[in-house]
Amino acid sequence: MIRSASHTSREFHTEPDGRRWLLAQDLQTGQPYVRYRPGENELEVEFNLGTFLVLFEGPERDNLLRLIAALLPGGEAMSSDESNVVRPMKFISRWMPR
Repeated sequence: MIRSASHTSREFHTEPDGRRWLLAQDLQTGQPYVRYRPGENELEVEFNLGTFLVLFEGPERDNLLRLIAALLPGGEAMSSDESNVVRPMKFISRWMPR
């Protein structure tokens, strides 16, 4: 876990080329967000947690969902058998691209 004066964060995905994804929380507001670090000399990007979950697909999103599940009381990491798969709510899913 990484702590600074304004936020705390936990890395949930690292790519072979060094790009990193972190779940962060603003310590003043308590709001969670996703921080993307593309490289050492590149600017970081921050995403609202909900925006990230809606717009992203792939291993980054899967790993974030595993981390969130592990952080819940009594939570365990998601298994690969899809018994813990999080699916969009039906009334929203019709507007979400597949």
